[in-house]
Amino acid sequence: MRRKAEDLPRRACAELVLSLRPSRKLVRRSSSTHSDKINRLESTMSRYFGGTAIPVSDDVFEILLRQDGCKSLEQLCRETNIEIEQAEELMTELVELWEKRAIVLLPARQAGK
Repeated sequence: MRRKAEDLPRRACAELVLSLRPSRKLVRRSSSTHSDKINRLESTMSRYFGGTAIPVSDDVFEILLRQDGCKSLEQLCRETNIEIEQAEELMTELVELWEKRAIVLLPARQAGK
């Protein structure tokens, strides 16, 4: 019996360590007209170096809030009560942030150095 192909990337991503780039800060703002909160990764650099604000979901915000550059994504999900097996949207959003160079994803061995 073989596992589905999509299970491997999720399991592999769960072992990665994530951190914010030094040029990014995590921001949660309250809307003055709505009771909603707006979560974003904002740049501390000029627009010349890329987008200045990237919206993020509540789950990703909570994960990034707890990141320390040493904990794996799986550990961070446990801390925030997110089921890693059910976190397909979370993984997709994190990969998109990585593609935009807003976060760093490293294997645990390299992150610890």
